[in-house]
Amino acid sequence: SRYLPAALLARTRRQLYWAQRKGAWLGWDEVSFTGLRLAGATLGLLLMAPSSPAMAVAGVVLGGWLPGLLLAGRARRGERAFRRELPHLAHLLAMLVASGLSVAQALERIAAQPGLASGWFAERLAQARGQRPLELLLRRAQETGIAELANLIAQLGELERTGTGVEVVLEGLATDMSTAYRAEVLRRAKAIGSQLILPILVFYLLPYLVAIGAPMAASILGLFQ
Repeated sequence: SRYLPAALLARTRRQLYWAQRKGAWLGWDEVSFTGLRLAGATLGLLLMAPSSPAMAVAGVVLGGWLPGLLLAGRARRGERAFRRELPHLAHLLAMLVASGLSVAQALERIAAQPGLASGWFAERLAQARGQRPLELLLRRAQETGIAELANLIAQLGELERTGTGVEVVLEGLATDMSTAYRAEVLRRAKAIGSQLILPILVFYLLPYLVAIGAPMAASILGLFQ
């Protein structure tokens, strides 16, 4: 793994985390998945190389890119499900603290709720037994790449230290999360058209150009032989 780019491994690790939260790609890690992509590129090369150099390149690109495309789709669904549930949990957390529970007790209550986000809290709290839970929660929240989650945990740590205005701050955070999530949904809705461009290019336009261009290129090369 030391020969693989760190940025590629980090991105794959994060995508696998979210895909596995939705029950996909279980048992895979970033190194084995990168090996799968390399194997796919090699298979694409072996299958398409007899046709032409252009088809060989297309085989390498498609063989290496397709597993990443499948993983990214699963990861997006897992992360979006988490983001969708997070504002509700933040509101619930604010209500529990306002009712008189401590931050630790409120976290235990939301961890017992059904859902992807609640499951994340349950897993992390179980890992934190005998430790300072908010410190571990913050580290794990930062690993998810979800800024709203990391900010929520950081605020919880600060509020636990000060002990003042907890419910007001939490309710404000929950409202901000809800607003940000709705804005993200609208942004994605507007971006759907542009997101379709790459699959169209790869699955339709590129094979079409290769099918036409490869024989033409071979004919032109034949003229100079």
